[in-house]
Amino acid sequence: MTLSTLRHANLREARLQEARLNASLSRANLKRADLQRAYLRNATLHNANLSDANLTNATLGFANFLRANLDDARLVGADLSNAKLLGATLRGADLTRARLVKVKLEVRHFDRLDIQMAEEDRDRLDMTGADLARTNLEDADLSDAILTNVDLLEARINDRQLASCTSLEGAIMPNGHKYEEWIKSRGEENSGS
Repeated sequence: MTLSTLRHANLREARLQEARLNASLSRANLKRADLQRAYLRNATLHNANLSDANLTNATLGFANFLRANLDDARLVGADLSNAKLLGATLRGADLTRARLVKVKLEVRHFDRLDIQMAEEDRDRLDMTGADLARTNLEDADLSDAILTNVDLLEARINDRQLASCTSLEGAIMPNGHKYEEWIKSRGEENSGS
């Protein structure tokens, strides 16, 4: 199934498994839609409602989710490489085994995000270059996450979460310092210097 435009379409609870939707889905209602293994690469999903949608193993690379609602969406194993989620909401979204390389994640609501994964799949959570500035990550499980070169400026994240990450190399930390400077200053604080 290949479609070019579905702006404002009501596809609530639609069964679109393996659909090829290189389309404009701006303002589409895809609440509880089944989009397992769907191909949405380069799709435009501005202001789309994808809450509770099943996007398991979907191809979402380079898709634009500007202000999209992805609350409680199942993005298990989804490829979100180079996707833009500017202003999107991801409350309770499940990103287990999702590929997040170079994702623009300037999201306002990222709390209770589940990005935990099975031991054998831990190397797949790669958020290299993602923009998480001013994001609320307080309840997110970041175990073994690769946050290389990620922007965490003013993000709400605690030391326990940061310690659980595999890599923070080159990351901009919540206080604005590069990770390498931040870790050095923390060592100096702990040594009493």
